[in-house]
Amino acid sequence: MSGVDTAVRVVQDTVTWLQANALGIEGLFRARGDMSQIHAIKQKYDRGIPGALQGCKDPFVVAGVLKLHLATLPEPLLSFRLYDSFLSVASTHNRSRRIQQLQHLIHCLPPPALRIVELVIPLLAQICATNKSPTNTPQRLAVLFSPILLRLRNADVYKVVEDVKRADAVTEELIREYETVLLFEPEISANVPEPNKQENTNTSGTAQPDLTKASGATQNRIPMDPLVDTTLDGATDMLFSEAPGVFVEVDRALGGALGHIFNGSVKKMTADDLHAEKVVVKRKLRNFDNYFYERHGRKASREDKEHLRPLYLRYYKLRCFLEGGRDKKEWKNGK
Repeated sequence: MSGVDTAVRVVQDTVTWLQANALGIEGLFRARGDMSQIHAIKQKYDRGIPGALQGCKDPFVVAGVLKLHLATLPEPLLSFRLYDSFLSVASTHNRSRRIQQLQHLIHCLPPPALRIVELVIPLLAQICATNKSPTNTPQRLAVLFSPILLRLRNADVYKVVEDVKRADAVTEELIREYETVLLFEPEISANVPEPNKQENTNTSGTAQPDLTKASGATQNRIPMDPLVDTTLDGATDMLFSEAPGVFVEVDRALGGALGHIFNGSVKKMTADDLHAEKVVVKRKLRNFDNYFYERHGRKASREDKEHLRPLYLRYYKLRCFLEGGRDKKEWKNGK
């Protein structure tokens, strides 16, 4: 099975499962599933093992598999070359015109990417229609999915932060108007905008596999863009000090996977190492609070911070060991 076939199969399986079992669950994509299970299932798909979801009963794990899969595609669903074109839709004031622009752009996507969009966007709309809780509105889901659907190759970190609101607005419009946009049948082939040469230049010299290739084509996976790599190790500390908002968006998109960077045994760490990591984790948590307040004009609630739970647990554990070398049982019980 080719890389493109696998990409479509993962989305088909997870979307079908969620439609059958999880449409009414509140905060389906906001809460974080068990990351060990999520990665195990994703690895089964990557290896072509059939029945990857067999036996899985946790909707948050299945939702996590879908999000992680989309976030780690070599090219985002709405493509690198159409990034600016999609964002320009947010600047159009006339609703009918915005829908026409989206109809045109969506049908500029290569068939595999279009097929996945036709599965994912209706799922998000169905979730909004089934459970009308505050966490399942088109606006809230757009905030979670826009960093996955729309991103640049070799992105300038300041541009990413600058584009967040427009990306959210476009994604929200897709969710609200999905029937009008996706059911549109162009009479003639859509004219594909010229790609940005700088963005689409492969400087690594390695063949770039993406969803623009036909199903069945040979795929050679290359390293992920650092902004969506689930390890985020070196890039995280390098960029966090420069533009905290970028990592707020990345962490939000990955549903808490950032916490897995800090998973070493604290018992094996020196006091200096414990203190250094505590400073880094605290800075990340504080940056989220500051960025959230600047963007929304209010303090982040516990629900808003749900995806940061691993970092809060890690911070508490580090603090406990620094204060007295408490063991796992003690810090887990809050002693």
